Amino acid sequence: LSVIVMVAVCLLVTNVMTMLYFSVPTTIIGVVVSILRYRGEKKKYRSQQQLRLDTYSTYLQEQVRELEALRSEQQTVLAHMSPSTDVCIRRAAAVDRELWGRLSRDEDFLSLRVGSGTLPASFSVQTPKQMLRLESDVLAEQPTQIAERFAMIPDCPICVPLGEHLRCVALGKNLIVQAAAHHSYCDLRIVVLCEQEETAQWEFCRWLPHCWDEGHTARLIANTPETIRALLERLAAGQNAGLGAAPRAKPWYLFVCAAPETVTQHAFMKFLTANRRELGISVLYLFDRIDLLPEECHDILDCREAVGVLFERRHASRKQPFQPEQVPQARYEQFARSMAPLRMEAKGAPALPRSVSFLQGYHVSRPSELALDKNWANAEPERSMAVPIGVRGDGTPFLFDIHEKR
Repeated sequence: LSVIVMVAVCLLVTNVMTMLYFSVPTTIIGVVVSILRYRGEKKKYRSQQQLRLDTYSTYLQEQVRELEALRSEQQTVLAHMSPSTDVCIRRAAAVDRELWGRLSRDEDFLSLRVGSGTLPASFSVQTPKQMLRLESDVLAEQPTQIAERFAMIPDCPICVPLGEHLRCVALGKNLIVQAAAHHSYCDLRIVVLCEQEETAQWEFCRWLPHCWDEGHTARLIANTPETIRALLERLAAGQNAGLGAAPRAKPWYLFVCAAPETVTQHAFMKFLTANRRELGISVLYLFDRIDLLPEECHDILDCREAVGVLFERRHASRKQPFQPEQVPQARYEQFARSMAPLRMEAKGAPALPRSVSFLQGYHVSRPSELALDKNWANAEPERSMAVPIGVRGDGTPFLFDIHEKR
């Protein structure tokens, strides 16, 4: 029996050792394989994440470049439509074709630049909808950051529509330059009413063709209570005569009122505060105190601080800040003198003269002035037998040539 027990114990020990010999290496191999597989999966995940990061970052960079191009395009277009006062002065000096480019039927008629500031973008950025995440994702947050970055466009012209009723505290001379540069004197007349002690500030206006009446007989500038009243009475007579006319006769009148006491006490204020488009009147009040302004004024330009503010009285909390433009006084004089000799061509077809005499056809007054010998010597009848038989509307001769084939 003892022998049998010993044999059984030996067999049991042998089986355990055999199992250990096989199970330990297998376990070690499994652990190593798991570690290697984990490292491989981790490396693959990192590679995929890096690829995702690179691909999406490249895509976002392309979108940013496109948005920057759109932003630059909007800034360029707005700057071209509403250039700075300095650009307007240079256009006048160069007699640029952009002068007087706005007509009374245009939407931006009398929309004048007061400075530069930030405006909403004309384009929108669509971002993916944010889902609930337990961990932060840098890539998922970047589109929102880009959208916020391009929601507003800096360095844009801030304009105020003088076509609507306006109340303003400052920037009068800049706005006059803007108005005179964008609108011809056929469409716009500028009336300047100022205090006598401020005459030097407005002296440049006397060179502007916009500051003359329609007959070009008197300037629309007054600087004393007497001359202001006389000018307003003359303009009031014209307004009363034109009321009810349809359509309203040109031109539009822009009143620059820098003499509060004289202007506000005159009967002409009923036209200035009427806010009726058929009257063809816009007003720019240059008053130091808000309480002096008529109640009918709604838009306010406050430039008492270094940074100006544009807002409406009924929405005073919605303020648009802007940086006013600084222009030396000599530049205003340069601009006005550049504009002084400019004249608009008469619209419509030129009128034909009633009659033209024979001598007028040759631009002489006496028969002895006809250079017959020279004409005969230079004649080439084999080429042309053109002779003047009349005058065109533009003054050039109308020739008849029997050699000309129709």
